[in-house]
Amino acid sequence: MNIAFYFEYQINPERGGTERVTESLAQFFMSREHKVFYLAKVPVDGTTNKIQTFFLPDAKGFATAKNIDFVKTFIGKNNIDIIINQAGNLDDVYLFSHKSLGSDIKIITCIHFSVDYGIRYFYRSLPSLEIDLKTPQVSIKNVIKRILAPYYKIQRKRNIKKRNSFICNDSDRVVLLASNYVEEIKTNTLLKSINNVSYIHNPNPYLSPTLNTKKNKEIIFVGRLSAQKKPEYLLDIWDALYEKHSDWKLTFIGDGPLKNSLMQKTKQKKMENVSFTGFTNSYPYYERAAILCMTSLYEGLPMVILEAKLHGVIPIIYDTYSASVDLITNNETGFIISAFKKNEYVKCLSKLMDNDNLRHEMMLKSYEDSKRFDIKAIGQQWESLFSELNTGRK
Repeated sequence: MNIAFYFEYQINPERGGTERVTESLAQFFMSREHKVFYLAKVPVDGTTNKIQTFFLPDAKGFATAKNIDFVKTFIGKNNIDIIINQAGNLDDVYLFSHKSLGSDIKIITCIHFSVDYGIRYFYRSLPSLEIDLKTPQVSIKNVIKRILAPYYKIQRKRNIKKRNSFICNDSDRVVLLASNYVEEIKTNTLLKSINNVSYIHNPNPYLSPTLNTKKNKEIIFVGRLSAQKKPEYLLDIWDALYEKHSDWKLTFIGDGPLKNSLMQKTKQKKMENVSFTGFTNSYPYYERAAILCMTSLYEGLPMVILEAKLHGVIPIIYDTYSASVDLITNNETGFIISAFKKNEYVKCLSKLMDNDNLRHEMMLKSYEDSKRFDIKAIGQQWESLFSELNTGRK
């Protein structure tokens, strides 16, 4: 079978979770004698994978005539059987659809976020109202955004439902990341009924390593330093802890628009034992760290949790997305904290930092539980889906 993956950016597994998932599945499919191609819009420097990549000619457009003709020609020349669109959250769904490409190809659309895209915490995603005299224009824009927020929220919710409806109508299968999302998408479309939606968990992209049981007293944050991830929340939590836990350190692994403000806040408050690595390989940090902390507004099925658990790193997260229960058994393989309850988060994290025996016990359980997400098990679910589509069932 000939399979083409689409993602906006050229697939580089070091760049992000969706890219690592795509590369893992691609390698598995090739090991099963399928042929795999990549489609993308944007080239990425430093990409070394050897899978042939084709770039859309109109990188600024979506379902334009130029892109549609290109994809149709690509499908014909390479005898593509299935397209897997990994960018179900973008308007590229209007290109990778039966409306644009016809009915001679099977189209699977994957949504790598929660199906409501965190709309319930919309107001927390808005910029601060603090006035910065150095950048008054930015501050004024932020005030306007706040004033118009109710309108923006209605528009965003409407757009989410519109896109989800289109995806369900014009894909052979919509693949979500967790069981709860299957029910949630029904209330996030304009459709009366949906019968082509299922879920498959992301696979862990790493082979199971030998567990390092001698962990450092280190807490890590892995991800983009952006409004969605809310790293400033974790910094506030650390501010309530570090003085009583001077033998621990906090490391932010990743880059993004909030990096400078986070570093400035750390300096202003004179918080100790905080470091920012920028964009780098997170693998060595998983091997040595004891705890992973996340404070996101929303997620899909975050790869960082799968990767952390595989290395025995204990995850602590807010319950801002329903897939959290698919990833963590609360109080056993990690902790799920009520959304934005800072004091609850501080108390839980402090307890874990103070108790060596508890950390060791949870480390072992987390490591064992990670095997549920082995690439072979997940890959076989994908092959079962291919068989269903080839027999015409949805």
